[in-house]
Amino acid sequence: MDASVEAYLQTVMAELALLTRDLSDGAALERMHWGGETPTLMQPHSIAELAAAIRAAVPFAGGYEFLSRLTRMRSIWCGSKRFMPPG
Repeated sequence: MDASVEAYLQTVMAELALLTRDLSDGAALERMHWGGETPTLMQPHSIAELAAAIRAAVPFAGGYEFLSRLTRMRSIWCGSKRFMPPG
């Protein structure tokens, strides 16, 4: 992974730790959108690591939405399933 992408990932993880300290009791994530270059530049294992950190930092609300827009997707792993782009 590119050093700047790794630095970005570490910065986001540090910010999540700060957010966790200040969350009100009962706060929950209802919707999250990753778009543009953020998921595109990351390797699948880094996406999974960041998603796990987000889930650990902020509980998901019932019926939460997770949206992602990948501009140059190669493939994505979700658990044990691999998703390939069309074509």
